[in-house]
Amino acid sequence: MMDAQCDRRAQVAMIAAGVLGFGAFGFGLTAAPERAWAGLTVGNVLALSLAMGATLFVALNHVFAAGWAVVFRRVPEAMAAYLPMGSVVLLAGFLLGGRHLYPWMRPEVMAADAHIRHKQALLNPAAFVIVTVATFAIWIVYATVARNRSRAQDRDSDVRHTRFNQRWSAGFLVLSGLAIIPASFVWLMSLEPRWTSTMYPAYVYASFLTGGCACMALLVVLMSRRGVIGSITESHVYELTRLVGAACTLWVYIWFSQYMLIYYTNIPEESIYYAVRRSGPFGALFLVNVVLNWLAPMLMMLTDRARRSATVLVRICITLLAGRWLDTVLLITPAVATPFRLAPYDVLIPLGFVPLFVLALRAAFRSARPMPEGDPYLVESRGLAS
Repeated sequence: MMDAQCDRRAQVAMIAAGVLGFGAFGFGLTAAPERAWAGLTVGNVLALSLAMGATLFVALNHVFAAGWAVVFRRVPEAMAAYLPMGSVVLLAGFLLGGRHLYPWMRPEVMAADAHIRHKQALLNPAAFVIVTVATFAIWIVYATVARNRSRAQDRDSDVRHTRFNQRWSAGFLVLSGLAIIPASFVWLMSLEPRWTSTMYPAYVYASFLTGGCACMALLVVLMSRRGVIGSITESHVYELTRLVGAACTLWVYIWFSQYMLIYYTNIPEESIYYAVRRSGPFGALFLVNVVLNWLAPMLMMLTDRARRSATVLVRICITLLAGRWLDTVLLITPAVATPFRLAPYDVLIPLGFVPLFVLALRAAFRSARPMPEGDPYLVESRGLAS
């Protein structure tokens, strides 16, 4: 009875989020089209980062033959189901609203700025589409093949599926790392085409991994409490907490490295990015971003007892997901709103992607067994000592 009530409340909440999000987007198209398209991009890029980060986690576990996570591997596999939908939204947003987001899409800007014209080989609609299609082809094909092999193993328990996924994942990690370089340039950096940072692809890659791990850990705990997946022990919680801590530490390392490189070189084309984000009454968000994405989660997991608490892990993940939203806003919105200020579009429009992400995840998760029953590492994962 209680489960049915919770399900109905969750459905009502998702419907409300969808109505609020896309209602705000529709209103914004007439009142402030730049902010509306920026909000849509924030929501979609955030949802995509969770799906892509979860896919990276699956690949890393296959490559390193990590047995501890096998018991809940169906969760990150299901998170990847948003990738096809997200890629369509990204391309549609570019084709329909690109002129509001990307200065290089406007002929008058290209004609007046020789610096941007110098980058025209990459900053053009054809290159954007090609890079986007190629990048998502790599992610979607990998996720689909790896998931299908895992499901086939449920039927025949053949260890060759595990060995194939290990080799398949190694190739994916190389290709995805290469693909994220042009993808991060055209998707995000080209929102401010005069700006350049060689650290940017690493920053985007670390951001995706952090968001994906935080969302996955949160879902694992919540689904375990509901009995959707079982065998989640205190040791699993401990390892998940350490994973999330490692991911957000990688993020802050890249964040600090990029900031300091630009700070001490003081090249105008590079420093303008941070000058915009540190100026005005909302410059405090620059520091709040670091607090939410690293400092607060690390303080919450300082003690050994905290690292073994599922309740603390939930709080850490919620804090990190709020941080991932803020970081995505700071990546995108200041490029189209200077001086930068938070607006309802930045909060409401991304809410519209919550039901899309959850529905894709739910359908994918229900289409397979909740655990990879034929995986040879499942016994090790189930027997992880508490």
